[in-house]
Formats: sequence, structure tokens, C-alpha cells
Amino acid sequence: MDAWLYIVLLGAVILVYAQLLPKSPGAAAPVDVVKEIETAIDHFSSEMEDENRQLLNLISGMKTEHESQVRDLLARIDELERNSRGLSAKIGELSEVRPAANEPAEHPASGESRAPDQAVQPPETRPAAGPEPEPSPREDSGIPAMTIKSRYSELFRLLKEGKSTEAIAKKLGMNKGEVMLIQQLGKQEEQSRA
Repeated sequence: MDAWLYIVLLGAVILVYAQLLPKSPGAAAPVDVVKEIETAIDHFSSEMEDENRQLLNLISGMKTEHESQVRDLLARIDELERNSRGLSAKIGELSEVRPAANEPAEHPASGESRAPDQAVQPPETRPAAGPEPEPSPREDSGIPAMTIKSRYSELFRLLKEGKSTEAIAKKLGMNKGEVMLIQQLGKQEEQSRA
């Protein structure tokens, strides 16, 4: 309740109390009533000050906690940006190495062009089956292939169960926008593989 409401209620109680008191002919009675009223008002104001102090302490604690969380999140963002730059650099290196490995090598004796793995192997050791599947850049570097769906398998499982974006975000401790972004990235990943 607001402070002014307390004051109005206190005044109403005092008026009712004053009406109920018997009227005494002596002059000492009004002085006692006035002293009681002053005591009640002093007590009420001290309680209000204590409540205001507690409220201010609570707000300052919340502000400190919020600032701490903001600092932690900014540190995470910086770390993720550094990781992203590092991964972009590795992808760039792999994409430069990849085209060189796929260029056909010229056979020295006949002048015909062959793939690098065929140029090194003698004819009797070449596989008779069709062409080998081309390994992904991550498989070449020894890093296992990580897809959005495998990384966020719990999220995609909940989506398949028909859970709402808000329910998934609450259960996994994520933001709603983050869940929607991961869902969209999963769809794009499926389209690129199709």
C-alpha cells in the first residue's frame, strides 16, 4: 500500500477512537489523547522508514546482481566471438587446402589426368567399386562432423513432440529467440543436405 493510504487509514482510526472516548470534564484528558496520537504517528512513521530502507536495500541488491549478470553475459559474448573468428580462420584454411587436394594430377607417362588417390595407387590396388564418397572438411581434419540437430538434439526432440517455443525455452533455460534461431538453422541445414 502507498504511504498516503496508511496516513488516511491512521487518521480515520484516530477519529473513530476519539469519538468513542467518553468526554471527560477535566483538561488532562485531551492532552493524553494528543500524546497517544503523537506516539501512534511516531510509531507509524518509524515503521514506514524501516520498510523504505528494506526496499532500497532490496533494489540495490537486485541492481548489483543484474550488473554482475550483464558482465558475465558480455564475457560470454566476447568468448563466443573469439571462437567464431578462430573457426572462420580454420574453415578458410581448410577451404584453401581442399581445392588443391581435388585437382586432378597428370599421369607422367601417358599424359592423362587422374585423381590424386589414383595416381599414387598401382592399378591392381584400386577399388573396383564406384567412386569413394568425398569426406567432409571436418573429417579430413580429424574433427567429428557436428550438426545443429546433433548438438541440440534435446531441442529438436521437444519440437517433434509438439512442444511450444516458449515451453522449450523454459525447459532448456534458453531465450525464445535463441530456440527459434536454432530451429531455423536446423531447417537450413536440412535444405542444404537435400
